[in-house]
Amino acid sequence: MPRTPRPTSRPTVGRTARRLATALLVPVLAACGGGGDSGSGATSSAAQSGGDLGASPPTEGSGEQPDDSRTEAGGNQGGFNAAGQVSANASGTWSLARIDLSSPRKETFTATISQVTDCTGGKESAPASPASREVSVVGGTTPETAEFTLAGPRPPAGSSRTICVTVTVNGASRRGPAAGTVDVPEGSPDGGGTDEPSNGPTDGGTPDGGTPDSGTPDSGTSDSGASEQPVPLPESASPR
Repeated sequence: MPRTPRPTSRPTVGRTARRLATALLVPVLAACGGGGDSGSGATSSAAQSGGDLGASPPTEGSGEQPDDSRTEAGGNQGGFNAAGQVSANASGTWSLARIDLSSPRKETFTATISQVTDCTGGKESAPASPASREVSVVGGTTPETAEFTLAGPRPPAGSSRTICVTVTVNGASRRGPAAGTVDVPEGSPDGGGTDEPSNGPTDGGTPDGGTPDSGTPDSGTSDSGASEQPVPLPESASPR
C-alpha cells in the first residue's frame, strides 16, 4: 500500500509564518520607538525655547513700546522693566504742576520726567517748561518733587486737569496719564475786586470832607454877622 503523507507540514508552515511576522514587527516597533524619541526631543526643545522667551517676561505696557529690546542690558538696574513699573503722581495748582514718582522696587535709580502736558479730555497742550527734569528714585519714592509750569491758556476756574508725562529710565521711555490732578483755583482774578472796596472808603472820605461844608456855615456866620453889624449902625445914626 502507498504511504500517506504526514500532516506535519502545515504546522511547520504556520510556525514559519509566525516567525516571519515577528521578524517584520520588530523593525516596525523600533521605528515607532525612534519616532517617539524624536518627537519628545522636539517637544523638549520647544519647551526650552519657550522657557528662554519667558525668561524676560513682558512688562506692563510693553505692547506700546516696540523698541524695548534696546534696553535689555539694563537688567534689574533700570531699563524698560523699571520704566514699566514706575508710577507718576501729579498735584499742584494751575499753572504749577508737581510730579512725583514711585516704584515697588527699592533699588535706587535715576529717571527723567519730560513732555509734561495738560491732556484733559484727550487733548494735549503744549509741553510745560522746563522741557525735562531728572530725579532720583530712592527706596521706591522721589525725595524731591519735580516742578513744571504748564503751558496754554488758563482753563475754567474750579476744574481739575489731567496731566500726562513721559518717564525715561536708562533710555527706555513710557508715557501715560499721571495719577492725581492739577486744580484750577476759583476767583483768583477777583483779587482786583478787593482793591475796589478799598477805593470805596476813600470815596466815603470825600463826604467826610463835609468840614468844608461846616466851613461854609462858618463863613455864613461871618456873613450874617457882617449884615447884622451894618444894620444897627445906620439906625443909631438916624436918631442922632
